[in-house]
Amino acid sequence: VRSPAAVPSKDSPYRNKLSDAKQELSQIISKMTEIEENIKPGWSDIQKAVYIYNTLKDRMIYTLGEEYTDNNDRTLRGLISGQNVCAGYAMIYKEMMDRQDISCDYVEGYALNYNTGEPIGGHAWNILKLNGHNIPLDLTWDSSRYHKASYGNNFFGDVDSFIKTHSPWS
Repeated sequence: VRSPAAVPSKDSPYRNKLSDAKQELSQIISKMTEIEENIKPGWSDIQKAVYIYNTLKDRMIYTLGEEYTDNNDRTLRGLISGQNVCAGYAMIYKEMMDRQDISCDYVEGYALNYNTGEPIGGHAWNILKLNGHNIPLDLTWDSSRYHKASYGNNFFGDVDSFIKTHSPWS
């Protein structure tokens, strides 16, 4: 039995943070459900994976530099704010694939200079596992808002580009 002193008051910062967290979780689930409602019955896993990839890349913007102020952009909260860094993009995509029972890994490593192969910074992306194939994808780099123009899905399954531009941490 708890003593009355152990129960947070209604004005407690802990209680307020817990309430905020519950509200954020509800908003995140709502955003995921909104995306999933457009998945057609009978779609294959690859159709679902591509649809979710394209939907997320069109709804989120890459934030870094002056706009990047905290670690919120490295979480599922990016579904609410529409702002992410690579870790947030990759985390959200993995969560969306998990909800579809599609195997997908979250991978951290280095972005590499395409010409020299030298690391240019930390980065995160995904490996989709479908029909015995590992399909690398980088939602961040394909995000039309990241590039300020639409480039299609250049980093969805292009193994040759990935080998030249991505290296997992060992």
